[in-house]
Amino acid sequence: MSIQLQYTTVLSTDVPASTAFFRDALGLTVENEVNYGDLSWITLGDPSSEGGKIVLTQPTAGVAPEVAQALTELLVAGNLPQLVFLTDDVDAAYRRAVDAKADIVQDVLEQDYGVRDFALRDPSGTAVRVQQKA
Repeated sequence: MSIQLQYTTVLSTDVPASTAFFRDALGLTVENEVNYGDLSWITLGDPSSEGGKIVLTQPTAGVAPEVAQALTELLVAGNLPQLVFLTDDVDAAYRRAVDAKADIVQDVLEQDYGVRDFALRDPSGTAVRVQQKA
């Protein structure tokens, strides 16, 4: 038996801006757009990979107003879980993110736990790391 992560939900206060970030800074492509009025989402992924897709949606989608408020506050403060991507060329990924004018919060570093990585944030505040195995 095998198991792999297929989708993860990423909240965004500005889905079009976050879509552009993940497309331009990280090279993901839009694979699906769904709109059911107040509930909508955009799925992005790497076309060369079957798993690990991102589903962008608003923090207000399908939740009570007080929950939406709490999620929005956590999101813009950068206090929701980070995303970690794996690449075979962290330097090229970093250049792409810089060229896309992404909010880089850590330049490429050699970490003592066996990776080279850099960190950035999407327009809504989600922390993102891009790593290459050392």
